[in-house]
Amino acid sequence: MELSGPLVPQLGNLPNLQYLEVYNNTINGTIPSALGNLIQLVSLDLYDNHLTGDIPPELRKLKNFRFLRLYDNAGLSGIVPEDLACSQNLKVVEVTEGTSVTLPTCP
Repeated sequence: MELSGPLVPQLGNLPNLQYLEVYNNTINGTIPSALGNLIQLVSLDLYDNHLTGDIPPELRKLKNFRFLRLYDNAGLSGIVPEDLACSQNLKVVEVTEGTSVTLPTCP
């Protein structure tokens, strides 16, 4: 079964959600800034979809965040916020392949 359509902002109303894994579908639109409310989120896997726009800076609020995989979303662009990309907690960042996203240089 393939999921399509946008990610709804109401996903941000699930504060205990730890894993959001909606990859290899036809999800489109932007990544909702409301995902920054998912304070228990460990993994965000949205790769191989049709997402567009920038990575929301609100994701920097996620203190339990360990895995960010957004590759193969040709419409994604911008720079990953430095405090997110350079977080010591973040173990896996896979965002640049198949996107126009760039990673900052971490100090």
